[in-house]
Amino acid sequence: MQADPPRLESVKQNIEQQIGAEIAEVVENFLVVVLETDDDRQMKERFDAIVNLPGVISANLAYYNTEDLAKNS
Repeated sequence: MQADPPRLESVKQNIEQQIGAEIAEVVENFLVVVLETDDDRQMKERFDAIVNLPGVISANLAYYNTEDLAKNS
């Protein structure tokens, strides 16, 4: 995702407050954010919440994976 440079610190703080969100990398005003959720609905809700944060210029979903943990145990 891309943040407005003067608002980068504020964007980072807001992302870190999101449940299941982790900032994996920051290069200049570009951030790689990892979201971990229980289901697709939560993923969309959290992605949309981050996209709508003040100071966020753009965000793209680069990789998406779901697993049925019941099948894996």
